[in-house]
Amino acid sequence: QYKASPPTQATRVELKQSDFNGGTLRITHGNCIFVLIENIVIEPGEAPDFSPSGPTTEHPWPPYQLGWFAGITVETSDPVVIDLNGKILKQSELFHLQQRFFALIELGDQPFLSGQGPSEFGPFTGCSNVTIQNGVLDRSSHHGIHSAGEASNILLENLIVQNFEVAG
Repeated sequence: QYKASPPTQATRVELKQSDFNGGTLRITHGNCIFVLIENIVIEPGEAPDFSPSGPTTEHPWPPYQLGWFAGITVETSDPVVIDLNGKILKQSELFHLQQRFFALIELGDQPFLSGQGPSEFGPFTGCSNVTIQNGVLDRSSHHGIHSAGEASNILLENLIVQNFEVAG
C-alpha cells in the first residue's frame, strides 16, 4: 500500500518479517514513520547464494547486480522515521556468511558513489531528514548503518549497534 500510493502527510507503516523476504526494503517516499512490529531476520532470495534472480522494477541492475547490499535503503529527502520499536533487525546467520558486503540500513540508493566501488552502480541518490531510533541493529557482515555520502540531517537515537564486522 505504501508503494502503490505515496503518502502526502505523516503516515505510519508497520513492517513485519514478510516485508523483507523479497529483498531490500526501499524507502523511496517520505512523510512516513516505519515501525517494526516484530524482530526481523533478513534472508532474502534463495540459498545457497541469496542473490537477486535478475533485474526487476523494484530492484534494478544497477545497483543490485552484485546482490542484496542492504536490508533497508532510504532514497528520499522527505522526512522518514525508522522506529525499531524495541525490536531487533539483523542478517540471518547463513545470509551473513554468504553476503559479505551488507548494511542493515543504507542511507542512499546504493553502497558507492557513481564511478566508485567494484562495479558501476549508476547515479547516486542520497537522502536527508532521517531519524533511526529505539532498537537494536544486530548481526551484519559490514555495517549497521552506512552512507556512501550525500546524507544530511540524520538523527540516530536510543540505538544499540552490535555484531558488525566493519562499522556500526
